[in-house]
Amino acid sequence: MLGASPGLGIDLGTCTLVVARPGEGVVLREPSLGALDRHSGRLLAVGQTALALAQTDPARVRLAHPLQNGVLAEYTLTSSILRWLFEQTWPQRRMLKPRVALSVSPGAGDVERRALLEAASSAGARQCWLVPSPVAVALGAGLPALAPQGNLVLDFGGGVTNLAIVACGGMVVGDSLRGGGAAMDEALMRHFKRRHSMLISCEAAEEIKITIGSAYPLDPELTMWVNGTDLSREHTRKVEVTSVEIREVIAEQLRDLLHSLRKLLERTPPDPAGDILEQGAVLTGGGANLRGLDKLVSQVLQLTTRVAPDPSGCAAAGAAKYLDRVASLTQAA
Repeated sequence: MLGASPGLGIDLGTCTLVVARPGEGVVLREPSLGALDRHSGRLLAVGQTALALAQTDPARVRLAHPLQNGVLAEYTLTSSILRWLFEQTWPQRRMLKPRVALSVSPGAGDVERRALLEAASSAGARQCWLVPSPVAVALGAGLPALAPQGNLVLDFGGGVTNLAIVACGGMVVGDSLRGGGAAMDEALMRHFKRRHSMLISCEAAEEIKITIGSAYPLDPELTMWVNGTDLSREHTRKVEVTSVEIREVIAEQLRDLLHSLRKLLERTPPDPAGDILEQGAVLTGGGANLRGLDKLVSQVLQLTTRVAPDPSGCAAAGAAKYLDRVASLTQAA
């Protein structure tokens, strides 16, 4: 029966678009990009197709992100991408518009929240709820986020990192750091320019981070060859780098993260603080896949720390669970 399905949980991430359905989990995952016609502004493609189109026809195509550093960047683009997501994941939309839960940064202001609700409505949503991303990722990670128990989540996204103690479906305390994984990519690009006198792309920096990046010493340490453009001769060359070198580059972002975590725990009331000491912390978001991040957090904060299953899908999966809960309460009423 069509009316029985609650709808879609959506994470409009800075780097990745993720859609989940209650009871099914993640059903779509694409790069958070839209390909726009430079002249008309019309959306031509989304995700991997957008990337391919920009590479084949750069004179015609402009790539754009719906969110930048966790903040709504382009309203029209966001509405168009949401409409595309509905087309891909809600085949019965012509008969029954979907109900939607959107994961949203806790730092979003009233203007941005209204814009997201309007964008979802314009795209064809029947109803839309905004779920604070720490609550969404906690639910998606399988934590009892709707119960009184305190849950510590570290959501390491591409554009923003959210730290929060979650309980009773809300945040007890929280903090947000701008930059996220993108800040590490930018630090790597600056490092190669300064130390190796070569330019590398953002995509190359991301590949380096994924391939040999780490937050904690590795055994054995890793190496890789990196291609880039020589600054003095303007030709392509390659250098070999180690995981030790890359770890030193991203250390500043990790220090900021750990400092903010300490401050967050200092502000945590006694009862949830006791829960955290017993239960530990959970890492979510794409950045949670950084090698050794769980070990670093565990060692520095003296807390049991684990990486959630499918960390980059937690926000959308949790939004879908939240939507399922809303639907159950609505039916009970």
